[in-house]
Amino acid sequence: MKKIVILISLIILVWGNVFASPHYGFLSKSQLPNSYKLLPAPPVMEVGPNGKNYPAFAQDKAISQKLFDDKNQTYFNGNPIPKQRLQEAIDDSNKSTQYFLKIFIDPMNISDKEKKEIKEAIKDIVTKVVLDSANSTAVAKEKYNRVRPYYYYGKSSCDGEDLSSKKRELSYPSGHAIRGITVARVLAKILPNKYREQLFHRGIEYGNSRVICGDHWQSDIEASRVLSGFVMNALEQNNKYKISIKQAKQKVREIIDQK
Repeated sequence: MKKIVILISLIILVWGNVFASPHYGFLSKSQLPNSYKLLPAPPVMEVGPNGKNYPAFAQDKAISQKLFDDKNQTYFNGNPIPKQRLQEAIDDSNKSTQYFLKIFIDPMNISDKEKKEIKEAIKDIVTKVVLDSANSTAVAKEKYNRVRPYYYYGKSSCDGEDLSSKKRELSYPSGHAIRGITVARVLAKILPNKYREQLFHRGIEYGNSRVICGDHWQSDIEASRVLSGFVMNALEQNNKYKISIKQAKQKVREIIDQK
């Protein structure tokens, strides 16, 4: 009987930890930047006294409305979106570690063997940085409860989010966008300098995908890129992060034989 009680207690403890423990990367809750205090409020979405939208939100609408007016969502900032780019935007809803490793490492001009080894060397860092990035947006998202474009226009996003989504009022700032640009910044510290431009380009485009799909306003994306700077500052003061970056950089140098 005593053994059964102990076993049940252990099960309760384990399951309690599974559901109660938040997931953190390098940064603890107290070390995370406070997005609500650091970021300006999102653009006011209500109509002003003159019966028009305020300039900041009018700019957001000018970018997003065309996506929903056109049934194929084929325009962004007035420019045609190739089908390949639209598919990339849909694919970019993926926020897993494996997906980030794929989009940032696969384009590198190295052998498949080297790519595999580099992915193995950096996957723990990417996982933790993705968590830190996402966690940093939580306070502002919950405080502002900003409506997403697809909900504002009564449509579905190109990656399948619709009016029933529980995330329809968590638009500001963008969790996806901050993940993409922060991972790019971190990898730029690990990989050879010649890859910096393509890393940042892909990190930026990952965020742009959220506007293309109708999941975010442009100002959500811009706020996330600002917040990313604060996340990087916090990471660079974290000893575990600094040690991990140093070790990964050395490992990558060994893999691709950088002199």
